[in-house]
Amino acid sequence: MLKFVLGFIVLLNFANAFALEGASGDSLGEGLSLRKKTFTEKMPKEVVDLFEKNIKEQKASGIESQSLKVGDKVPDVLVDLGGKKVQLSRIYAEGPVVLKFYRGGWCPYCLMELKHYQKMNAEFKKAGAQILAIAPDNAEQIRETKTKNSLSYDVVSDHHQAIAKQFKLVYKVHPKIAEVLKKSGIDLSVYHGDNENELSIPGTFLVGKDGIVAFAYVDADYRQRAEPSIVLQAVKALK
Repeated sequence: MLKFVLGFIVLLNFANAFALEGASGDSLGEGLSLRKKTFTEKMPKEVVDLFEKNIKEQKASGIESQSLKVGDKVPDVLVDLGGKKVQLSRIYAEGPVVLKFYRGGWCPYCLMELKHYQKMNAEFKKAGAQILAIAPDNAEQIRETKTKNSLSYDVVSDHHQAIAKQFKLVYKVHPKIAEVLKKSGIDLSVYHGDNENELSIPGTFLVGKDGIVAFAYVDADYRQRAEPSIVLQAVKALK
């Protein structure tokens, strides 16, 4: 009975900590800091400590250093654009591409990031670049995220994280983290359509027309993201 009550409390606190749309801030960084503060204040200390420990373990694993870097050639992966498979090389041949790997439509930090990119999408287009957001969510979840957040750029379903694995961003979710997420109503197997229990650390890569990474930002702390304005500067610097 106690375990059920604690699980219910976690569910309520997750809902409260994740639902505050007002905690957005002017810049992406400010908004993420406010959301982190909300999470820390609303969630039980043992849950906060669990997530903090997991982030430290991810950083210690070396996954950040294994991912693609500036100067690397990107793998010519297949990208599913609305049911049509397209080689990534055909996309960046038309102009610079901002590849935005995010954890999923259930992640408030990710949704905040996607919305900030949406606010600047016209500026990216003016600079000649297109945004391509990528997540392991199934096609239905991707459509829901795109519709609910009024995203005008392409959002890709990365089945079994085939693309993210090529960029060396994927890791196994700790069983305790998966349990807390599931208690909060976030069942990764439902979102992903598989039982692999994997996620990718968020990453942002600017790919030039030559297929070379011109800007890279990867952080195992999912609460930290590259400012869209800085990525836009990198796009303009390509010219």
